[in-house]
Amino acid sequence: MTGPEIHAENLWEQWRALAPDSPEEVSRLVFEDLVKRYSKPFRKYHNLYHIQVLLDLIRQNEPALKEANTLRFAAWFHDAVYDPYRTNNEAKSAELALRVMKAMQIPEAVAALTADLITRTATHDGKGSNSDTLFFLDADLAILGAPPADYQAYTEAIREEYQFVPELQYRQGRRKVLLNFLEREIIYYTPRMRFSFELKARENMERELGRL
Repeated sequence: MTGPEIHAENLWEQWRALAPDSPEEVSRLVFEDLVKRYSKPFRKYHNLYHIQVLLDLIRQNEPALKEANTLRFAAWFHDAVYDPYRTNNEAKSAELALRVMKAMQIPEAVAALTADLITRTATHDGKGSNSDTLFFLDADLAILGAPPADYQAYTEAIREEYQFVPELQYRQGRRKVLLNFLEREIIYYTPRMRFSFELKARENMERELGRL
């Protein structure tokens, strides 16, 4: 866990507000399924707290966003399918979003944009993306620029999620991930997020790299 426990009912009103015209029974079933997915015991970081952080960042930056509710759908669905043993989680999460949003009677264009946002989190490559997409990619990486204690809790949570990976192999893989970000000219695409997180993120990752 990288934050306080999130009670599902506190999220229901936020979820319902996304699609007030969707049949409530269907919306409730989808919500309960998502909560069940994000509440699995092995999810130490990719859990409801991570979703709430994304929703909060979207709310705080909403005046600068064009399709804030689409980003909210993407926040809810982007880690809905999460199996540390697999490498196609983002694609599967996007497929789930398309299927479920259709059942909720969400406009097809909104569902398609949501799926696109989700698939882009596989690489966090913002090339050719619009401003909303760039913000969403930045928000998903906000933890990298968190205060050192929170970043340390995040690294420990990720390690727990991958506890099945032998230590040496994990360290090698983690180094590759860190270097991929550190070698980028910029980590955060949007000016506000870059100002808030870029320097802290590089300091955090350099510090972690030194421990590996």
